[in-house]
Order: sequence, then structure tokens, then C-alpha cells
Amino acid sequence: MTQVTQSSYIFKPISETKRSRLYAAAVLNSGRVLGSAWFSLLTAVILVGALSVAAVKLPALAFEVAASVLGFDPILPGPLFTAVKTAVCALSFALLALPGWAGAYLLADRLRMRHEYRRLHNIEAMENPSPLIIFSVYRPKRYLRALVSSLSSAVIYCLPPALIPTAYYLGRHVGWASPRPFDVIFVILINGGGICCAVLLCRLLSRISLVPRLLLERKIDPFAAIRMSYKLMQGNARASFRLTISFTGWALLTFVSCGISAAWSLPLFMTARAGYEYNLTGKNILFDLGL
Repeated sequence: MTQVTQSSYIFKPISETKRSRLYAAAVLNSGRVLGSAWFSLLTAVILVGALSVAAVKLPALAFEVAASVLGFDPILPGPLFTAVKTAVCALSFALLALPGWAGAYLLADRLRMRHEYRRLHNIEAMENPSPLIIFSVYRPKRYLRALVSSLSSAVIYCLPPALIPTAYYLGRHVGWASPRPFDVIFVILINGGGICCAVLLCRLLSRISLVPRLLLERKIDPFAAIRMSYKLMQGNARASFRLTISFTGWALLTFVSCGISAAWSLPLFMTARAGYEYNLTGKNILFDLGL
């Protein structure tokens, strides 16, 4: 009998960061143009973005009208009036816009699940979920969990990009205000220490990056979600951190374009995170969301 030996090939493994980004691109580029995942998620992001602007601008406009009626200066109405206005705008944004962002996150995950089902069963044409699915989080039983999930997601994903420049400017201010003779060296030390602390905090936040998903998919309290996320992310925090940092270029483009490119970068980021978390957690915490 002739023995046939199969040649062995060594393939370079694809990193989890690149795998998640490629998976997100595959999900969003599937289907027709008007029925594609890009169209669904892009429309949802635009709807929630408009809702976010309205949630902040309408209370601010109402307070400006009230200031004019009461005889206050609309530009400088006073510290108490400004504090109340800021609190009302923040509350309006938390109650109206943040659950909408949680719904967009759920839509990204549902699109990923549809893509996975279509790929496994070799189905070419399959209808994608409607963008209006984002407002399903306003159901009374899920509203509070969606709100807490959105707040935690905002802290996890919005705080890290703001930490490093904040640490730099604070260190620069403290350093140059110091009467020490070696001001330049002191500034460098303060800035370096602040940036290192910011990076460590980003790594810590990456350990709890599964909290939004756990809150929306499991009927558990936020502290239990934090403990579960911290346990599941053991050994995976570095990959999660790299995935978030890999979107730095998109964040800079969003800043330069005054938020216009966020309509494309946010769907890609949310879908990449959904794919990464699916690969990390498997099907143990996934079930029918009832959307």
C-alpha cells in the first residue's frame, strides 16, 4: 500500500482585532443596497443621532426662551440658571438618546446573527431587520436595563479617547504652574504619569466591556454584569483594547469631519464589537432577544 503524505502548511494566524473588523465588513456589505445591513444600521445611526441632537437642543431652546421671557440675559443668565439648564439637557439626553444607542447596538448584533444564519444555511437573500428595531428598547421591562447599558457603554467607549489629552493638558497646566526650578522635566514627568494612568484605566475599562451586552441579554443587576464581564475578559482584555484602539483613525476622521464620518464608522465599530464579543462568549449568553 502506498502511503500518501499530506504536505503541511503553516499559516500566520489572524489576530482577533483584524478578524472582528473583517467580520464586520462582511456583515455590513452583505445583501442588496437598500436591503443591506449597511443601509439598516446607517439609517438607525442617523435616526439616533438626530434624536440625540433634539434631546439636547430642544430643552436648551426652551430655557433660552424662558430666560428671555423672565428678563434674564440669554447669553449670561446666571450660574444657577445655567446649572439647571445643563442638568435638564443631560437628563433629556439620558432618557431619550441613550436607550436609542442601546437599540442600535442590539440591531448590530441582530444583523450579525442574521449574517451567521445566512452563511451557515447558504441563503443568498434574507431580509435584514428594520432600522426601527432600535426603538424596541423602550419597552417598560427593558427600558432601565437599556439605559444602564447605554451609560456603561458611553463610559467604556467614550471615556478612553478623552483620557489621554485630558491627562496631557492637566499635567501641562500643573507642571507650568509649579514653582520648581526644573519646570520642563516636571512637565514631562507629570504628562508621562498621567498618560500611563490613562492607558491603565483604558485597560481596566476593557475588562468590563461586556457589561452592555450582559445587561441587555441577561436579567442581572449591573454589579453582577461587571463581575461576569471581568471574569470572561480574563486573558482577552488586551485584544479588546487593541480592537478599540484600532478605530483611532476613524475617531480622528470623525473629529475632522465634524461628526459626518460617524455615520460610517459607528456601524462598523458596533458590528465589529458584536462579532468580537460573539467569538469571545460563544452562544452561552446569546438567546432570542424578542425584538
